[in-house]
Amino acid sequence: MAKLKKPSFKILLYTYKNLSNGQHPVMIRVTFDRKQKYFSLGMSASKENWNDDLARLNKAGKRLTEQEKDMNILLDRFNAKLEKAKKHFEDVDFSFDRFDKFFFQAIQSNDVFKFTQEIIDELIAESRIGSALSYRDTLNRLKHFRKEKDFTFRDIDLNFLDEFKKHLRTNNSTNSIGIYLRTLKAIYNRAIRKSLINEDFSPWKGYKIETETTRKRALTRDQIEILKSYEAERGSAAWHSLNYFLFSYYCRGMNFEDVARLTPDNIRNDRIFYIRKKTGDAMDMAIDSRIAEILLSYSKSENFIFPILTPGLSALTIKYRVKTHLKNVNKELQNIVKAINKMPENKIKQISLPEDITFYWGRHSAATMLKRSGVSTAMISEILGHSSEAVTKTYLDSFEKNQLDQVGSYL
Repeated sequence: MAKLKKPSFKILLYTYKNLSNGQHPVMIRVTFDRKQKYFSLGMSASKENWNDDLARLNKAGKRLTEQEKDMNILLDRFNAKLEKAKKHFEDVDFSFDRFDKFFFQAIQSNDVFKFTQEIIDELIAESRIGSALSYRDTLNRLKHFRKEKDFTFRDIDLNFLDEFKKHLRTNNSTNSIGIYLRTLKAIYNRAIRKSLINEDFSPWKGYKIETETTRKRALTRDQIEILKSYEAERGSAAWHSLNYFLFSYYCRGMNFEDVARLTPDNIRNDRIFYIRKKTGDAMDMAIDSRIAEILLSYSKSENFIFPILTPGLSALTIKYRVKTHLKNVNKELQNIVKAINKMPENKIKQISLPEDITFYWGRHSAATMLKRSGVSTAMISEILGHSSEAVTKTYLDSFEKNQLDQVGSYL
């Protein structure tokens, strides 16, 4: 039997091409039968930060940023995958097209954990951090369910889905369970497209994922005033959490990540200008006395207005930081509400606050308050930045700045 010719692989910095950011693309050089072909990894680096021997970033003893650390993790995984490619093509005829399918299009492992981790790595490389975290959450739930023991797609049948759902019921709502199951279904469908499992084995045909209507989360004007009157110790976690909640409410329901990302550059001429992270819509609003009072409570910084994020964080770290901080804010808000509900004066007034309050109640409360004040649904949709939603777009109109400013007085 004739011995197969072996290809060689190397991850390198392709210095022959200059990118607009002044860096060079990171590529895989594949050499076979005296021919070479380059495959992009969707990354870039500068000559100063690149170590050709290690095929990773190395700043000569200087500390790497979070983003650079994330990039090195991916590079290590790509190098490990190239080692698998070397072994694979010891027994299989090589072609550049076969390498492309092996490395970039086909994931050889039929193990669900490994397959899902590959998806997560791809999403991070594409800067789709929100989706990556959603897949990672589902992967963590699967690992807990399976006690860290990997399994194949053939193991996923109706009984598996029922047992997984039963496991999730211990600590999750119906809608959260639905999110995990829909993500698992998306993973399974990807595996079908990669020919890792035949569609005939799919347990998802006709499988119903339950959902429940989320009850409205809106406070009344009196409840907002009671919450506002709570005196938390300045600088404490409760003080910050209450400020974030009220700031969001007065800013027409600004999302927590948008609050966290605000910098002094977003404030010009007594207005707040920012791009809504979730939709990419440009938002613009006047700063009234209540918003100004909260802003003045925080020391001026050239970085972020609120002490949630710090400069130099990778996109993945920002997502984790926001998620963790939001969880803590919700806990503090619930502690505040419990303390308020125990106050004798509130019992006399017979006004209590819901103890399952979260930060996003501010957004729902703002929308509900505007609606009760007679503001049109179309204007509220524009205020909340819903212009990317198809249903909302059908009746959105464009409003003048002064009209949008006036509705702030209704809150």
